[in-house]
Amino acid sequence: MTDIFTRKKRSEIMRTVKNKDTNIELKLRRFLFAKGIKFRVKNSLFGKPDIVLPKYKIVIFCDGDFWHGKNYDEEKGRYKKFWIDKIALNIKRDIEVNKRLKEEGWKVLRFWKTEIQGKTDKCINKIMKNIKISLLKN
Repeated sequence: MTDIFTRKKRSEIMRTVKNKDTNIELKLRRFLFAKGIKFRVKNSLFGKPDIVLPKYKIVIFCDGDFWHGKNYDEEKGRYKKFWIDKIALNIKRDIEVNKRLKEEGWKVLRFWKTEIQGKTDKCINKIMKNIKISLLKN
């Protein structure tokens, strides 16, 4: 895939990409708030989860399809080497983050952007199921 922008211009554009309080994060947070489920968004946990449910020991990541490599194996042939390397690194980092948080006793939930946008109720059901499991353990 050929970029229509110069490296400098692409760099400027990428610096403006928002990575906190995205629409998909807000969508899940509104639901949790409406259900009276307390959560944190500013946290110092490894990997910087988008939403943390401390009471239930659950962390939630809202992953952009492109940035976190949804369909990466099928799509990577369309990307320049820079993007192939960048996304591969993101995927590797996500695996490391999951592993470490699980070792620290956290339940890690990851949702793709398209999942949250198109199948919100399935995402919510998964969160609620894990909250119930957490309550049963305690």
